[in-house]
Amino acid sequence: MNCQGIACTIATIVLGLAEFKNDSNIRAVILNNTNEKMFRFYKEILERETAIIVLGYMPPMPECSFESRHLGLITAQETNDLSAKIQKLADAASRTIDFDKLFEIANTAPILDHQELRVEKKFDVTIAVASDKAFCFYYKDAMELLVDMGANIIQFSPLDDETIPDCDGFILGGGYPELHLDQLSGNRSMLLSVKERIRQGTPYLAECGGYMYLFDTIKDKEEKAFPMVGVVEGEVFMTKRLNRFGYITLTAHQDNLLCKKGESIHAHEFHYSDTTNNGSDCTASKPGTGREWACVFADERRFAGYPHIHLLYNATYAERFLNQCQKRRVGK
Repeated sequence: MNCQGIACTIATIVLGLAEFKNDSNIRAVILNNTNEKMFRFYKEILERETAIIVLGYMPPMPECSFESRHLGLITAQETNDLSAKIQKLADAASRTIDFDKLFEIANTAPILDHQELRVEKKFDVTIAVASDKAFCFYYKDAMELLVDMGANIIQFSPLDDETIPDCDGFILGGGYPELHLDQLSGNRSMLLSVKERIRQGTPYLAECGGYMYLFDTIKDKEEKAFPMVGVVEGEVFMTKRLNRFGYITLTAHQDNLLCKKGESIHAHEFHYSDTTNNGSDCTASKPGTGREWACVFADERRFAGYPHIHLLYNATYAERFLNQCQKRRVGK
């Protein structure tokens, strides 16, 4: 709980969070951004006015802050002195937080009711995954799912490598292509290699940043255009706000790489860019608002668009993707 700029109001906020839903099961709180003197003040108020235990606090530590940019925090790979910062935070926490009590409370939590996903290792395919500073948004457990199904994952860098590796399918994930336009555009051999792979019919997934990479051009904030792969007609341009941000459900208009006509996929969008050509092979709908729009380029060889898809949550669609890759391997 961030304590900056509040006093007794902290009790109403914590109590509100605990009682907003009957099953919130909030038992304790750790205070953030406060000193020892104010911690004792907050602790007395909270434990007197609520049934919630205060386990400790974290002091202000500006030297351990993490920088952010338009899509969130700077990634771990780009953070200087990451280990040193984590160690400083850990040392502070060990002095100011009652971990014995935290573990005692945690051990009283009921076992989560969940259904373990069981998959069969029935594919033998190689999947190339774009992985560098420009393309770095991936769910680790989704990649592990592909491996459990039989995929051999190999990484490549659209920034630094000359060509995409030999593969039966490939994935262009989200990230920050807009921060590396000159280098991406200048790597002509990679652009031509990806374009040729697509021309040959190699199955691929491209989401958000990876989708942007497939356009004719991407414009930066100064509206300078940088040539990209050129398999999607049109241009990408940057805006000053998030576009179509949030959770969505995609419904397919035709059979495609991931699903059949009429089937739905849970996804989300999170981007400051937009395009002149967002595709029309799916309808996206927002829960609660009813807002809908056309999006995504999808057929038997591709699924490309702004939406991020968690393959572990949509495991059947991961299997369909690998199945198409297996067909591609057999047909080589």
